[in-house]
Amino acid sequence: MNKSRCLGFILLLTSHFTLYSEELTVAFTQETYDLTSMFNRFSKQTGTQIRIATLGSEDLKVELLQRAGENMLPDAIVVPADYIGLEEIKYSPIPASLNHPDTNKSLINGLRLDGRQVAIPIIAGNHLVLYFNKTHIADPAKEWRELIEQRSILTTGTSLIGWSYNEMYWFLPFLTAFGEPPLVNQKIQLNTQGMKNALSYYWSFSQQNVVDEKCDYQCTFDRFSDGNMAYMINGVWASGKLIKNMGDNVGIAELPHIENKIMRPYYSAYVIAFPNNSLSSNKAAILKKLAMFFQSHETQTLLWSEIHALPVNQVVSKEIYNNANSNEKAIFKQLEHAIPLPTTREMAIAWAAMGKGIGRYRAGILDLEQVADYMQHVADKSLKELDEN
Repeated sequence: MNKSRCLGFILLLTSHFTLYSEELTVAFTQETYDLTSMFNRFSKQTGTQIRIATLGSEDLKVELLQRAGENMLPDAIVVPADYIGLEEIKYSPIPASLNHPDTNKSLINGLRLDGRQVAIPIIAGNHLVLYFNKTHIADPAKEWRELIEQRSILTTGTSLIGWSYNEMYWFLPFLTAFGEPPLVNQKIQLNTQGMKNALSYYWSFSQQNVVDEKCDYQCTFDRFSDGNMAYMINGVWASGKLIKNMGDNVGIAELPHIENKIMRPYYSAYVIAFPNNSLSSNKAAILKKLAMFFQSHETQTLLWSEIHALPVNQVVSKEIYNNANSNEKAIFKQLEHAIPLPTTREMAIAWAAMGKGIGRYRAGILDLEQVADYMQHVADKSLKELDEN
């Protein structure tokens, strides 16, 4: 990580000349939702100065773990739900009174560490959907076979489809179409026929030049946003920026079926959490206000209208759906087929094992019969080492 970014971890968010009664430090990931306007709003409402840091997801994880050892963590973080597995951060337990009555209970129940709730959901969904450019595609394909056949109608220089091909979060819906997710009843299941079938099918996209595997997340986003790609698989977090860039030309649909098999992406929440037991500090009162601010009907509505983030407030969610256009309805419909993302150590191990196995498969080191067995071996070994330590 760039050293100067580490030194400048906590940055000034607001630059008002008024005297603030309190100050908070907050960090959040920058790839997905820009929450700056929300923090500005809270600052104006409460007279609280907020200093923030925005880093990439992996950089932020490293930074938080380093600062945990130095006892220099921010007062609050807004991050994907899987961050709660970082026990070194010493999250404050969340009292039941901090959960808004209308916040989705299933999301709350998924945010427990050692039986204690350690984060509060503020944004729902974060699942993958199919984006299409209406200038190239009038009716989005419902099956992969149909989608691939649409290459013939594209103008020269227009790519068919792209996604973060080498990231396991994008591979997961293909795996669920052919079999079970990698974690079932808290047990890692990678050495399966479904894994072999999914990997064979997935790899065929690269072999047939359907997908440019070297075009990563930003490359794919830019090509699609600039109108040079017909389809893109990306998260719902990208919808706000795409609509801003492309206007009415961007369409949203559910992921295509694979020979009548439904692709089921993971879904999770973005959460607010309080490192180093900050809810027990002298800033507890203002931090609790911040938690309730993000769950409020007003803020949940603004999160949707300003940055297209799905609400966790079920009353707001119903209001949005009742007035949704076709793009917005597609986001909700895909969520119905999504699977909750586990936030356990087993899931973290499964991600790493899949990544290592697929890397060896792509390099030709392992064949299909070997790769699933290798993934399971890596996962079992990692679990054993953790248990022994």
